[in-house]
Amino acid sequence: MGRAIRRACGIQRAALVQILRVGAHSQTNAELTVHWNCRIARLDAQRGLLWSGEGNDCHGPFDLIIAADGAGSAVRGLCRQIQCRRHDYASAAIVCLAPLPDALECCVLTQHFSAASHVSVWPVGFSPVVANVDGAPRYVAIAMPVPTQELVQLTSNPGEWLARLRQIQPALAGELAVLPALPKLLSYRYSDVQCAQYFHERVVLIGDAAHAMSPQLGLGASLSLLDAQCLARCIHGANVRHTNVAQALTHFDQLRRPQATTLRRISRIATPFFQSSNALISALREPAVRALAVFGLVK
Repeated sequence: MGRAIRRACGIQRAALVQILRVGAHSQTNAELTVHWNCRIARLDAQRGLLWSGEGNDCHGPFDLIIAADGAGSAVRGLCRQIQCRRHDYASAAIVCLAPLPDALECCVLTQHFSAASHVSVWPVGFSPVVANVDGAPRYVAIAMPVPTQELVQLTSNPGEWLARLRQIQPALAGELAVLPALPKLLSYRYSDVQCAQYFHERVVLIGDAAHAMSPQLGLGASLSLLDAQCLARCIHGANVRHTNVAQALTHFDQLRRPQATTLRRISRIATPFFQSSNALISALREPAVRALAVFGLVK
């Protein structure tokens, strides 16, 4: 019998946002209130209070504040009792979100290698700020690694960035060149975040807010969903056992930390392998990726 091939399945972030929107609006609980696009100005973890906007609008008290606001989590920064350490890599990238639904038949993450550099292209679906309706543009994300010292230069000179992209993937550069305007270029510094604990009082971090890591493994959204599932089970278990929230959060931390720690370590190894411009690593990278592709692990 041949060995079964296992393939990973992912979800586009825009699709996940739409699912959450539909789920929130379908709730019949009259007490449910959803505030979109709010900036959290400050918080009180002990009393479960949040202030939004300019800090004048107070919300709560809440039994639990769940921070799922990504790698640059504002809540994590405001809850100073949660001690975190950020590790910056020598690698960086410029990312572009482009309305190119059929770019190179982009339906999966695709890596295009060329000598000491490469370009990653993957679908992100509909823009999160546009309703998922007929006629709404679909987007792809395009990421190209660059030395950190060149981030400012290239983000402010999109023509030069496009010229570099053309050297690696001319077909994709050609599709971008005919757009009415080149989409905004975003700089991205690879890093990871290690928190001493994922919670304090009535605040708990999940997803990238708790354990951001370099995105080489492509597991950010998946880990966030696993965190959410685990947290829900821990809270439910605390309710059944009539224990307090602090015990539930301690249990959540103990369950989720080992996997996040392991993947962060793997990502630290993978980042220089994929992003380095070192001649030796570049020479080894392409045959290694081709070997992985034979087993369906990358494309």
